[in-house]
Amino acid sequence: MIAISAIAEAIASRRRGEVVRLALDREPAGGAGGSGQWRRHEAFALARPAVSGSGAGDRDPVPDTAGSDDQAAGETGAHPSAAPLAPLRERPHRRDLQAAPAVDLSDPERLNRVLEELDALPGLEAVADQVRAMAQRVLVDKKRRAAGLAVTPMEVHAIFAGPPGTGKTTVARAWGRVLGALGRLPRGHVVEVSRRDLVAGYVGQTAERTAAKLDEARGGVLFIDEAYALAKEGAGDFGAEATEEILKRMEDERDNLCVIAAGYEREIDLFLDSNPGLRSRFARMVRFADYPAEALIEIARTQAGRLDYNLDADADAVLRRRLAALLAAPPTGWANARSIRQVLDQAIEAQVTRLADRPEPSREELATLTAVDLGLALARSFGEPGGGL
Repeated sequence: MIAISAIAEAIASRRRGEVVRLALDREPAGGAGGSGQWRRHEAFALARPAVSGSGAGDRDPVPDTAGSDDQAAGETGAHPSAAPLAPLRERPHRRDLQAAPAVDLSDPERLNRVLEELDALPGLEAVADQVRAMAQRVLVDKKRRAAGLAVTPMEVHAIFAGPPGTGKTTVARAWGRVLGALGRLPRGHVVEVSRRDLVAGYVGQTAERTAAKLDEARGGVLFIDEAYALAKEGAGDFGAEATEEILKRMEDERDNLCVIAAGYEREIDLFLDSNPGLRSRFARMVRFADYPAEALIEIARTQAGRLDYNLDADADAVLRRRLAALLAAPPTGWANARSIRQVLDQAIEAQVTRLADRPEPSREELATLTAVDLGLALARSFGEPGGGL
């Protein structure tokens, strides 16, 4: 029974945010990510330099790993761009990822470490390629500058458009780390905000509040989640005031600030149309797609393994069958990786109930989630197969 109590306590701890959650999922407001290394997919523990923000909206947070790049630079007093740049790492074929060398966290070159972490994220291969293309542009520009050739200014502001739970926040953090490692931004840290962090209820307060967040992001990335919420119309709404302040800083501090606006693809157009200057400022559009079933299954396995659980063969089959139906007709509230975390939470609770009356469950039983556990979890989260929610 001691083991059962430990499981219950672990679940309670997870609700308090004391256990690292899936990289592509929501982080509690003000919560600090845990540390640790992913065994199969290290990228789910993407290190991030001091990220701040309210945690509201559709965030896809990543657990911190001990000793971020920004912290390391701060301790040595060295500018992040002082580290020598190694040749840019090419993206391996997916089948080669298991054979890729382990990430050397003592390596002074941070760029290839970030790219390797991105390559290991299931379902984000196309997005990782766009980050790599941006890095290649910065490297070539450096070579042109060294050769005495003119360099066209490169815009780094971006729109991240896609459904919830698809890794937009995860990639934003990597985006900042890449720009910091290349010296394109002085630091590369990320400040996460939503409408409530920028907009106040009285004239003049919104500009002041927005300016404070922009000051905090200076040298790194301002990540605006659910940016379309700034485009709300109506008397007494000051979202437009926040947008004007952001636009001014994007131009005035183009070498010292990156702004990423994120949201659902259809709604993000509302934000871009809310001010004539927005579309021209955001030169890059990164589109995120719903995860395919295989990526979601891999995410489920990885998250379960991170918490010392595993899915037995029957549980894996149940998840695979239900995912096929869920992806064919996504229910209201479906959120990709975030929904997988929800199912896993419910499966762990079902396992606790199943084992609670056993006096001495084995270690294997304590670590295994069965088809019964997954079936109950999926039914609680999304209804019975073929039924309503």
